[in-house]
Amino acid sequence: MKTINTLAALAALVISSVTSAAPVNINTADAAEIAAALNGVGLNKAQAIVDYRRARDR
Repeated sequence: MKTINTLAALAALVISSVTSAAPVNINTADAAEIAAALNGVGLNKAQAIVDYRRARDR
């Protein structure tokens, strides 16, 4: 059973690596690009990243 769980976890890792989005440069991307490219980052957090960058002239 432990072997099956290990193989299932490995398969999930491989599949998630293959289906990941293209790299995004968070120093130049807009909020929509950041949200689309980064898992767990929604539009609100992506906009906060853009706002932080703009407030500091980056």
